[in-house]
Amino acid sequence: MLQAIRGQAASWIVKLLFVLLILSFAAWGVTDYLQSATRPTIVAEIGPVRIEPANFSQAVAQEMQRFRQTLGVNFDREQARQFGIADRVIEQIVEHTLLELEARRLGVTISDEVVREAIRTNPSFKDQGGNFDRNRFDVIVNRAGYSEQRFIAELRRDLQRSQLIRPIASGAEPPQAMTDAMLRYRGERRVAQTLVVSHASVGAIAAPTEAQLEEHLKANAAHFTRPEYRSLSYLVLSPAGLVERITISEAMAKETYQSRIEEFTIAEQRTVEQLRLPDDPAAEKAGAELAAGKDFAALAKELGQSAEDLKFGTVRRDELPADFAAPIFDLAVDGVTKPIKSGFGWHVFKVTEIKPQHVEPFETIKDRMIEELRREKAADEVPQLANRLEDALAGGAALDEAAAKVDLPVHKVASVDRRGLGPDGKPVPELATANPMLTTGFGLAEGQTSRLVETADDSYLAVRVDQITAAVVPPLAEIKDAVSSAWTQAQRDSAAKQRADGLAEQIKSGTEIAKVAGAIEVKISSPFTREGAGADLPPALIGQLFGGGVGTVGVANTADGYMVARLKEVLPVDPATADAQRTKLRDQLRQSLGNDLLQQFEAGLRERFTVRIDQRAVDQAL
Repeated sequence: MLQAIRGQAASWIVKLLFVLLILSFAAWGVTDYLQSATRPTIVAEIGPVRIEPANFSQAVAQEMQRFRQTLGVNFDREQARQFGIADRVIEQIVEHTLLELEARRLGVTISDEVVREAIRTNPSFKDQGGNFDRNRFDVIVNRAGYSEQRFIAELRRDLQRSQLIRPIASGAEPPQAMTDAMLRYRGERRVAQTLVVSHASVGAIAAPTEAQLEEHLKANAAHFTRPEYRSLSYLVLSPAGLVERITISEAMAKETYQSRIEEFTIAEQRTVEQLRLPDDPAAEKAGAELAAGKDFAALAKELGQSAEDLKFGTVRRDELPADFAAPIFDLAVDGVTKPIKSGFGWHVFKVTEIKPQHVEPFETIKDRMIEELRREKAADEVPQLANRLEDALAGGAALDEAAAKVDLPVHKVASVDRRGLGPDGKPVPELATANPMLTTGFGLAEGQTSRLVETADDSYLAVRVDQITAAVVPPLAEIKDAVSSAWTQAQRDSAAKQRADGLAEQIKSGTEIAKVAGAIEVKISSPFTREGAGADLPPALIGQLFGGGVGTVGVANTADGYMVARLKEVLPVDPATADAQRTKLRDQLRQSLGNDLLQQFEAGLRERFTVRIDQRAVDQAL
């Protein structure tokens, strides 16, 4: 072959082929170069601060993780785009950076003591006795993904921003006239006379004719339409479904146990007591007394610290800061450290119990290990079987044939609508509204089989639509009772409304409501506000009654008819409760005005420090 190519190398055809080959390689190289050249290197510039893509992507990932803690692990990037997470994160970064730049310009600083006090007084870091717990602090900070140094640096910046904006927000004070006007508006209450024309009071409704039923069915076809139903066949490939057919021998489990012995090795633990000392002289004195043989508990008692105060907990070496770990784990039982200084003062530790390192025996974890290996092997087999299924389906195999090649059952759903309900109106047991099987099955034509669809739980499914029953309005004969009942109810409603409107017109013309009501009971409502608090009235009716003065009449439907109301009385703000209401309202207005001032302040900072955002770089973070 090579000799043949050499022999034809001089021909113009071969030369042309070589030129095309060289150009194709060159094009690939140019494309890569152009892509890398156009890849954003900066997400945003805020004054002198540049936000790089890596840092921004990390911030977006942290925000997504917070959403997953609330919405579940299935929260994905597409949902993150819908929530606008990337835009939210970049705006937060811009806002924080602007405040930090302004704080730096004005010389706002936060001392170490202020930072320490903020940590000491944070309820999250306190034990049950209300004291700062260093061990709890370390656990929470580490769980959040921070080192101690990074956490303190972030906290210092938070405090710096807070110190800058607090005077702005707290300086917002609503004018007295505004507060009083809002108080009069919000605090006003009204009392109404009401009566209800119920559906039942309308009396008997004559039976409908066939023509009336046909007309009602035609006018309300959407209400009586039976939804589209589909008959589906489907297969599911999942780790959970494969576990039962996987066998793991005890020998294999034991071999895995030996290879992962570190996982079953329980590190040495020590139960520790802690004596807190306020300052250097106290630490020096305590150290000397303990070195001279003074009892640890006796010294604690003299310093006013109870047995509960001494509790530090049972810890491993890796759970402690380096300054604490070495001295504590160098001690024997009942040993006491020398005074140790940290950012939170002086400490002396005593070891009261040592639990040596030990290995959990194989027999105690054998069943757990076998089950875990079965699940792992099942998870490993899923992608392999998925490839075989995908190849079979792509090659034209029917769903049943493809399933047989990987020994999976094909399940059937006789009839289901896109809500996951059967013809009886009840949920189909194996389906639900959010099930990807529904969205997949209702996106296919009759007889069509889907490709293999990956789902959120590392599983796959394929769906075939066996039959489609189109949405249809049933003939009147099949649903005559339902249509007749709906027609009768509509007639009752229409008659009740007509009567209520007639009564309302009489009241408006000046007839007393009691006289108009006749046998209908007239009630006096409790005083109610614009928001409806205080009385059980339809919202639409409340809006009507607050639209005019005494004598205003309104009509609104209720669950069992129509309510007619006449405004009887307008009650100004109750002087007895005005002070409390005024205080609450002033606080609300103060907060609202404070937020407005902060928005204006930030707008001013955007003019002082130029902000440039590369939207393309923001979008690429997801």
